[in-house]
Amino acid sequence: MGNPKKMLFSKNVDTTEAKGEHKFYFSFSKDFIQGKKILNIGSWTGPYELLIYQYASSITSTDIEEEALKTLKKNLPKVRTIRCFSHKLPF
Repeated sequence: MGNPKKMLFSKNVDTTEAKGEHKFYFSFSKDFIQGKKILNIGSWTGPYELLIYQYASSITSTDIEEEALKTLKKNLPKVRTIRCFSHKLPF
């Protein structure tokens, strides 16, 4: 399995902003995350984390793109971030 193409990160558009699809996912999951430890695989800049930040006891977010994780960490400092492939988690 070769290396996948690198995602193109842009500080102008890749922000920690919850959009429609993230709000939709949150509407279904909010009752299940209260006080739980959450693992989000493929988190990018953390738009879903922004919505669950106050509900979860802790959040670990993974992504392959380092710049996206830096943006997430800058906006949500209590979220643990791990750079890794989704099919090679370090757990």
